[in-house]
Amino acid sequence: MRLETICRYPERREVFLTAYLLDSVECCAFADARPALLICPGGGFSFCSDREMEPIAMHFASQGYQTFVLQYSLEERAAFPAPVEDAAWAVRTIREGAGRFQINPAKVAVMGFSAGGYVAAGLGVFSGEPWACPQASCFSARPDAVVLCYPVLTANPEYAHAGSIQRLIGTTPDTPQRRARLSLEEHIPLDMPPVFLWHTVDDPGVPVQNSLLFAAALAQKGIPLELHAFETGHHGLADASLRTCDRPHPHAARWLSLAQEWLGEHFDFYPNGA
Repeated sequence: MRLETICRYPERREVFLTAYLLDSVECCAFADARPALLICPGGGFSFCSDREMEPIAMHFASQGYQTFVLQYSLEERAAFPAPVEDAAWAVRTIREGAGRFQINPAKVAVMGFSAGGYVAAGLGVFSGEPWACPQASCFSARPDAVVLCYPVLTANPEYAHAGSIQRLIGTTPDTPQRRARLSLEEHIPLDMPPVFLWHTVDDPGVPVQNSLLFAAALAQKGIPLELHAFETGHHGLADASLRTCDRPHPHAARWLSLAQEWLGEHFDFYPNGA
């Protein structure tokens, strides 16, 4: 494996991709055209949680994926659409480097945790916008699949994660119109990629209604989706094991294998021969 860092801006070093790239394996049928997974960690747009970076990247690397972790715009630079623009840049960069990264450009998934879930879902929702796919680029920013983990998705005051939404609002007026623009469930396009969601019902940080509202909106538009609402588990479980939590949550930890199986179905990718 080799690690590579790719910065978005020459003059600013805070937005970058970390690539975890598997080496070619002799006689491996998919070694030169692996699926790619872009990971957007959470952190309320104040930081990027390391628990949702390398542990997740290494798990999916062990399953044959080329994995990429995005450090996106934070704090005062996090006003919408900046973090989603960063994710669009990341997907275009991954596809542009398909040969160098040894990935299949038609099998690029994005996974987001908490606030990073907003980034990942926002990319699926808005990837057709001119700012996501500028004319200067011939590579699409639209992901081929979206995995959302206890995501921030709505700006509805009743269910919103206040800190994340305030970062997205930035210095613009906090109006009902602005919140409607930021509520992703209100803007599902007909070409939205398939979505896998999971949440815990008693999540005290980001209410489960974020995932439920989004899933209902996807279903109304006929977008393929899979939703898992686990009964209990604190916010920010990551892989829900002792690698990332103070105690294991074995039931909720099933999300990892479920997401892997779901991606395998959509990407026709079964590295273990399943």
